[in-house]
Amino acid sequence: MARFHERYEALKARWAAAGMPYSGYDAWVAQANNASFALQAAYDEWVPGFERLFAQEGRDWPRFHAAVAQLAALPAAERDAYLKRLSSG
Repeated sequence: MARFHERYEALKARWAAAGMPYSGYDAWVAQANNASFALQAAYDEWVPGFERLFAQEGRDWPRFHAAVAQLAALPAAERDAYLKRLSSG
């Protein structure tokens, strides 16, 4: 975690040197722990699948939300398998 904090501070210094100081992530970084990273990894795992689902629904938000609601109603194993298929292309 110490290395993560060091790297974040170095990144912030590069942003500031480029004239784009930003501290919007400071609170998250200060509280980050292994559980935070696990949660982020779980989220990131399904992003490609949801992006493909959005494309399949014609990039139409109401249709996408309806498809996600149907997906949410599936048993977890079935939902995960579907998202995995979407994510792999």
